[in-house]
Amino acid sequence: MAFRPGTGATFTKAMATAGVNIRAIAQGSSERQISLMVEREECTKALRAAHAALALSDTQVSIVVLGSLAEAGKSMAGELLKLLAGTGRLAYRGSSPSALTGATAQLPTSLDGLAIDLKVTALASASASVLSNDGIDVASPNLWATASSSVGETLEGVTFAGCGYAQEGEDCLEMLTTHLLEDFNGNRIVIDATEDARVAEHYPRWLTLGAHIVSSNKLATGGPLATYRAAKNARSDANTQWLYECSGPGSGLPVISTLQDMQQTGDRIRRVEGVFSGTVNYVLESVRGGAPFSEAVAAAVAAGYAEPDPRDDLSCLDTQRKMLTLCREIGGMPDLEPEQLLVESLLPDALSGWEPDLASGKSVGEQLAEQLRPHDGAWAERVAAAEAEGGELKLIGRLDVEAGTAQLQLEVVPPTDTLARCEGMQNVIVVHSARYGAAAGGPLVLMGPAAGHELKAMGMFTDVLRLSRTLAEWNIPKIL
Repeated sequence: MAFRPGTGATFTKAMATAGVNIRAIAQGSSERQISLMVEREECTKALRAAHAALALSDTQVSIVVLGSLAEAGKSMAGELLKLLAGTGRLAYRGSSPSALTGATAQLPTSLDGLAIDLKVTALASASASVLSNDGIDVASPNLWATASSSVGETLEGVTFAGCGYAQEGEDCLEMLTTHLLEDFNGNRIVIDATEDARVAEHYPRWLTLGAHIVSSNKLATGGPLATYRAAKNARSDANTQWLYECSGPGSGLPVISTLQDMQQTGDRIRRVEGVFSGTVNYVLESVRGGAPFSEAVAAAVAAGYAEPDPRDDLSCLDTQRKMLTLCREIGGMPDLEPEQLLVESLLPDALSGWEPDLASGKSVGEQLAEQLRPHDGAWAERVAAAEAEGGELKLIGRLDVEAGTAQLQLEVVPPTDTLARCEGMQNVIVVHSARYGAAAGGPLVLMGPAAGHELKAMGMFTDVLRLSRTLAEWNIPKIL
C-alpha cells in the first residue's frame, strides 16, 4: 500500500461487492500488509474477491440466464448464449477461456484487453434448469438434449433439475436464488430473457443480494407499477445495476440509454412519438404489398419477429408495455398503470376471448392465422382506404409529457412524415425536447430494425458487455 493510493479501498470494496462482512481489520505500520477477519464460511468468497480486485487473477463474472433453452436461432436466450460463447472469455469446468475459441467464432468485443472471465453458472427455462458453480459449456451440442434426458442427475459437476421458472410447486426461482447466495463469486449477473411476471417480482431480492440484472422482460418495466418501483428502489438501496435497453421501444436500439443520458445532462423531454412495434409494422407493410393479413401474421411468426404468443403483438399488449416503460423512464406520468394507457387493438372483436387448443399439435401462431383468415378482406379494405387518403396505415404511439397524455392507435400517416420512413420490421422513435427542437433544426430521430431473436439478443449482449466492463475497470493495476 505504500505510495499507492487506493489499495486498501480496493481490498475492502471487493469484500462489499462480494457481500462479505468484515468483522475486524488491521493494517501494519509499514503499509505493506493489511488483514481482514471474516466468517469462516465466507473465506473462499473473500479470497476470490480479493484476488480478482487486486488483479492477482482475472475478474470472474458469474452469469445466470433465464429464458427458452432452445438452440441459437430459435430463441433469444439461445442466441444470447451463442454470443457469450463467441467472446472466447467463457469459462467452464475443465476448460480455460482461451480454449473455447475453436468452439465458435470469436467476436471482437469490448472485453478485449480486460482481465475478465465470464462463467454461466445456471440456465433456467420454463420447465427445466441446469446448474453448476464450475460453469456450463453452453456451446456443447449435447447440452439441450442432456438437459431434457437427465433430469435429477448430476453429470461432471452439472446438475439437471426438473423445475423451471414458470412452474408452480417446487419453486425454481427460490432454487436459483439459493444458487446465487451460494456462489463464491461476488460479481453476479442475472439475464432475464423471459416475459414472466413471477421472474420480475424476484428482481428486488436479487438486486438486494448484490446481483446485477440485464433484462428484456417488459413485465418488469411496463407491468404493474409496484413491481417496477420495488426493483428501482432495491437497485438504489443495494447500489447494484439493472439494465433494460431491450424492454422499451427499439428492442435493443439505444433508446432507453439515450433518453437517460439526455435527462442526466439537463435536457427536458417534451414529447416522444413513433412506431414502436416492428412486428405490427411488418404485418401492415405486407398487407400494403398485397399479402392477406392472416398470411402476413404467419410470416412474421415464421421469421421470429413475433412474441411467443402473437396475440400479444396484435392486441398491442407488448407495445403497451414498451410505452409504459417510456412513460416511467422520462417522467411526466410516472404513476401510469397499464389499464390507464389508451390502446387500439388489431385483434378483431370476435377473437377477443379466443384461446388456442394446446393439444392440437399446431403452434399458437398457426392457429391464430387460421382464425384471422375470415378478416383478411376487412384489413385489405382498411389499408387501401389509407392509401386512398394519400397516406400509410401505421400503429403510432404518442407520449406528451407536458399534456400528460399517452395513446397507441392506428393512424394514416402522410408519406412525407418521419413516422412513415420505417419499413418492414423497423422502429422509428422521434424525441422532441428542449435541446432537440425547432431551434436545433428538428427532433432527435432513432430508427432501425427492431424485431427478431438476433437483434434482441444483441441488445442484451451489449448490456452484458457494458456491465462486465464496469465490474472489471475499477480494479487497480496488477501488483508485481
